[in-house]
Amino acid sequence: MATPAQARHFFQARHGTHHHASDLVPRMEAVYAWFFDAGLSERKFEAAIKAGHDPEHSQNLSEMLVAYRLHQAGFALNRSSRKGGPDFVAIKDGVKILVEVVTPQALPEVDVYLNRPKAGVFTVPLQGFLMCWTKGIAAKTKQLLGDGNSRGWREKKLVDENAPFVIAVNGCLFSGMFDEGFRPPVGGHPWAATALYAISDPTIRFDRQTGQRLWTGFEHRKDLTRTDKEPIPLDTFFDPACAPVSAVWAMSLDQLDLLYDCPAVLPRQRYASAVLHNPNAEVAMRVGLLPAYEEWAITPDAEGYGVTLVLDARPKDGQPEN
Repeated sequence: MATPAQARHFFQARHGTHHHASDLVPRMEAVYAWFFDAGLSERKFEAAIKAGHDPEHSQNLSEMLVAYRLHQAGFALNRSSRKGGPDFVAIKDGVKILVEVVTPQALPEVDVYLNRPKAGVFTVPLQGFLMCWTKGIAAKTKQLLGDGNSRGWREKKLVDENAPFVIAVNGCLFSGMFDEGFRPPVGGHPWAATALYAISDPTIRFDRQTGQRLWTGFEHRKDLTRTDKEPIPLDTFFDPACAPVSAVWAMSLDQLDLLYDCPAVLPRQRYASAVLHNPNAEVAMRVGLLPAYEEWAITPDAEGYGVTLVLDARPKDGQPEN
């Protein structure tokens, strides 16, 4: 596995031309040294961080950054079984959770949008952003539960079924300049909530006779219909088969987040993050355990259910981050 000295060389080669390189590279070195000393680095890390922007590089860097964020929040961390299973076993205040990290790649239409010219008219690929999140969540749900062709971690006895299982989805590769890859331009909730809680696009109902607006809000949308393709499920947390997944921890976290510990370099600011709780989870996770600024849950109401922001720790304008 890569030693801290080797990692320093790779980080310098990869990030040495960044305009904050003099601060960024030493911070990455320091965090990797912690990651290595804690026994969390793996043999694949060296090859992955050499690779640049390919999926292996992004995935392994994400694992380090997520682990460091958990460490900062007071979790003790271990790697899961060497035979497979989720990335980390994290323990805090006597509570153990299992964390599996995934860093989805941007879909082609999203990549075109992210690399668009700064001037001109363009369309935000809303469906593409949503599909980036559904892809990551579905991949890790399949690893946990298996399918008709392969056994999952549960069947292989690679997870503790008495501990909450959390899928950490890092959308850093498609977050966008204004976090439009993390949250739709309208609606308020993150894309991950749309992917899990069957939330429709904003809907307006009118009276056919008078034209008066009767209602504005969101409706239940079971799936995302695509022409000539299988629909994409958007009701994962309504599916009883997905009860082993306790929550999804959605975020947009990259190496620049490490500079937020250096106010002289970058102004202190939050990283986009939200926990989406599964209302049907076999093992529920308490609100406030993970280091996230938002937490969302399903709450029953007179018309069926609502998607509720149960924790909002986002700094207000002019308010420093805790």
